[in-house]
Amino acid sequence: MAKTGLSASQNAARAAWARLGPVVGCVLAMSALCVAVPVAAQTAQPVVAARVVAKESSLPLWSAVRVLREVDGRKTIDDVLRTPEAFVAPTGAHATLGTASGVTWLRIPLSVAPDAVGEWVFDVDYPPLQQLDIYAVRDGTVAQRWQLGSLRSFAERPLRSRNHAVPLTLQSGDGQVLYVRAASDGALVLPVRLSRPAAFHAAALFEQMVQGVLIGVALMLFAYSLIQGFLLREREYFSYAVLVIGSAMFSMLQFGTGTQFLWTDLFWFQRHAPGITSLVATLGSFLFFYQVLVDNATPRWFRRVMPAGAWLCGALLAVYCFDAFDNRTLTAIIAVLGLVPAGLALPIAIRRAWRRDEVGIALVLAWVVYTMGTFIITGVIRGQVGVSFWTLHSFQIGATLDMLMFMYVLGHRTRSIRQAAQRETYEKEILLSLAYSDPLTGLTNRRGLQDALVDAMKAARPNALVGLFVLDLDRFKPVNDRYGHDVGDDLLRVEAKRLRAAVREGDTVARTGGDEFVVVVTGLRSEAEADQIANTLVTELSKPVSLQTVSDGPLSVGVTVGYALAPLQASDPHGLMLSADRAMYEGKQGGRNRAVKAVELA
Repeated sequence: MAKTGLSASQNAARAAWARLGPVVGCVLAMSALCVAVPVAAQTAQPVVAARVVAKESSLPLWSAVRVLREVDGRKTIDDVLRTPEAFVAPTGAHATLGTASGVTWLRIPLSVAPDAVGEWVFDVDYPPLQQLDIYAVRDGTVAQRWQLGSLRSFAERPLRSRNHAVPLTLQSGDGQVLYVRAASDGALVLPVRLSRPAAFHAAALFEQMVQGVLIGVALMLFAYSLIQGFLLREREYFSYAVLVIGSAMFSMLQFGTGTQFLWTDLFWFQRHAPGITSLVATLGSFLFFYQVLVDNATPRWFRRVMPAGAWLCGALLAVYCFDAFDNRTLTAIIAVLGLVPAGLALPIAIRRAWRRDEVGIALVLAWVVYTMGTFIITGVIRGQVGVSFWTLHSFQIGATLDMLMFMYVLGHRTRSIRQAAQRETYEKEILLSLAYSDPLTGLTNRRGLQDALVDAMKAARPNALVGLFVLDLDRFKPVNDRYGHDVGDDLLRVEAKRLRAAVREGDTVARTGGDEFVVVVTGLRSEAEADQIANTLVTELSKPVSLQTVSDGPLSVGVTVGYALAPLQASDPHGLMLSADRAMYEGKQGGRNRAVKAVELA
């Protein structure tokens, strides 16, 4: 038996890995791309100016970027134009400067080929940047200027895109330079690019499609979890909804779709959105892991720490909304606190996975995905991991996979709860059956008979009679004495089946003890119908019984039936039973193996 149980567990684990294992391949592939692309970008040799030629429809500019940092932020464009030698090559990862304080200037010289003149689009594809001033300089003079940023009016953007983009008209030669003044109390992620309008719009449509799919999945999971929470009254679905909406709003902030469609020009929320969304997601994580993992074997420290972590996130959220600390401080807090829920839950999930529990396996995989996505995007924000499509989308893709695996956990938990409820109902039915059934014949016992008779008497009418038939087997004791109680029990089982088959399906058939049976029949239209039933019972139960355990021929026993009708002979259960019992004893004294109807009113 132990071997069989182990095999079943292994099969369950193998099935779980078959369903969830492909996620590992996706995560590893994504991680490889996240690492390989930034490294390739970092090893590229920087050039003095970005060469713009006609054959290039989209040109990354980071290799030509030079950086000037200032703490007080007092320099103007005229000041930086006079000191181009102050700009230095950026250090660190590709297209990210981390959480730099103050103001950062970028200088991007362009060398435009004669066949590349015309309309281009310059964009910085990191929507959370709060202030972004872009200057197009020709021959040392500012030709065009734009003021962008998430804390500036969306309606004033020259291109109504989710990212920061401006149209440029390039002329042939080397006298053109782009200057960018960037200021943000969050990360300075600056993937600068020059694109032809057609290529820019194609890339924008592709990104909108990606966001539509990923955010659409998150919103569907959010709606589904709320509906399930209200229908099933399970708190973990509400915790899951908090976790999902926090992650979805963080993604909408990171990729500009929230500013573009939801909280346009709500500058207070735009400034506080990183902290609000991160803390809401972390709060949901504490509650979700706590509710799906707590059981009788969960350590006491886990029961205390996880709710405390949720309260801490709520307190930090309230304090942050009153500007008690800035986004840089919050970034440092979230970098640590964001990993705590999964980190605390991991040992418990690993133990469950080791026991081949599907929930444990799913949570371990979810932790791997979540950790990778968080590690990568945190590295980008801190300036330690280079910018690429995969690194910028790492957290969003990881969070989506995470949410799907968490939904798997909830589905498994719901299934377990349903199965437990079904087992409980089944056990109650078994106990109820044992309480109201005769263990030998499976018929109703005396307790069940009393309840059935009380219910039947409520419907007794002159045109809908209730018949109570009391049966006692004749010559049953000699069978017991001669062949033993085992044969007697077999005989009682056969007679019980005959009795059950002789009446209607809805009638009550009971064994009240020894060789005595009782039948309750409702809805009789006349006394003649009751007489017919009584005679049928005598005929059927008086037939010889052949048993395999008896070799000397069939056993012959008779039956005496006494019956009474309500409301003719009695109007209450006790009186009806008393009348039928008297009639049965009268039949015994009068010769047995016959049916006798009660005549006197009890």
